[in-house]
Amino acid sequence: MKTFSAFNNDKSMKATLVSLAVKHEAADQYIAGTYDTWGGALFRGCSVGCTINDFNNMHNLSISTSDHLTHLIEECYTEDNI
Repeated sequence: MKTFSAFNNDKSMKATLVSLAVKHEAADQYIAGTYDTWGGALFRGCSVGCTINDFNNMHNLSISTSDHLTHLIEECYTEDNI
């Protein structure tokens, strides 16, 4: 059985993503009902969508939510409902 670790046990990644999550909350960028939406230059999304957008920006990627999370979709639904 595969064991999953939050942030792949990368303390630097965790610190960065948690810091960005706090900034998203302060900027009122979290929304319900969709993973992502753009309003001009402002990205808004659920917690999963914002995290993936941040990860993509950190690594200069353009990976969709479904590409990242097909095997973790139930965890995403749980996170969205907390």
